[in-house]
Amino acid sequence: MTKHLTKPIRAIHFLVLAFLMTAGTQVSSFEYKKVFTCYRVNDEKDTFAAHSTQMSRHYIHFGNHNEVVIWFNGYQYSTEEKRTYDALWNQNGAVTFLKIKARLANVIQFEMFNEAENWKRLLVFDEKGLTYMAQVTWNGKIYDASYGSCEVSVGAK
Repeated sequence: MTKHLTKPIRAIHFLVLAFLMTAGTQVSSFEYKKVFTCYRVNDEKDTFAAHSTQMSRHYIHFGNHNEVVIWFNGYQYSTEEKRTYDALWNQNGAVTFLKIKARLANVIQFEMFNEAENWKRLLVFDEKGLTYMAQVTWNGKIYDASYGSCEVSVGAK
């Protein structure tokens, strides 16, 4: 009799184990309280601008729990975790992360890292003045800075 119950009991054990594993790996979603969209000088601010124009913008998301995520050039840079992207036909692979290097009053200095392409981007953002400056260092070479204005997309103005 117990020989016939072995397979159903194993199946029940497997289902309980699977349920416990999924319950233990629930991830809290990122909740943003404000978002800033930063445009380069002379960029059109149209929501439906050319794809290359939209990719060059910085979308800075401040979370409810002091985390920050910056979306730039198709990748997310997060203060909470490294993010890994597969190499696709339309996108290079990447491992990205974000550090807050300094904060003084309303000005925040970020370092955005892309380990796979061996570059970092320094981003200085003025939350009250709504301006930014960014500069890339790639394989040890420093490139010209870009700058522009920002606007509040979501949250307190």
